[in-house]
Amino acid sequence: MKSWFYLIFRWINTKHGIPSTDVAKELGVTLKTAWRMGHKIRTCIINKNHNLLLRA
Repeated sequence: MKSWFYLIFRWINTKHGIPSTDVAKELGVTLKTAWRMGHKIRTCIINKNHNLLLRA
């Protein structure tokens, strides 16, 4: 759960986003998981659907 908040915080506070490779290294997850987390966050923000569950 902490990794989701950390990723959202990092994503909001950068101008150009965060590469999935950096996320994978920082959170200790695979590249596929890091990409999926970023994709889910972007989908939630674009669709403004706050009821979606963020799970790895």
